[in-house]
Amino acid sequence: MIKKFNELFDEIISLWPETLDTSEKKHHKSGGANIPILTLTHEEIELKIFALDQNDLLIQVDWAIYTVLHQLARSQDSIVPKDVDREAVRAIFERNVNLE
Repeated sequence: MIKKFNELFDEIISLWPETLDTSEKKHHKSGGANIPILTLTHEEIELKIFALDQNDLLIQVDWAIYTVLHQLARSQDSIVPKDVDREAVRAIFERNVNLE
């Protein structure tokens, strides 16, 4: 049985810490930013997901969460992952899944 988006989201967001201090970052001239703690946390969560069975959709949801959190962290020094905009995550997730 394929899990619905909300179930996937809840499973992945529970792996993220309650808060992240994103004050250490390097902004690029291109408009991007390098946010080490966010990248490190995302990599740790990916490793946990890779250990799970049937992880394809979970990886896609995690990438969508990371993308939205990265957008927030570029302009905020502290983020609360569980407060991420679920609909923004859903839009990225659906776009990525439909491209495969």
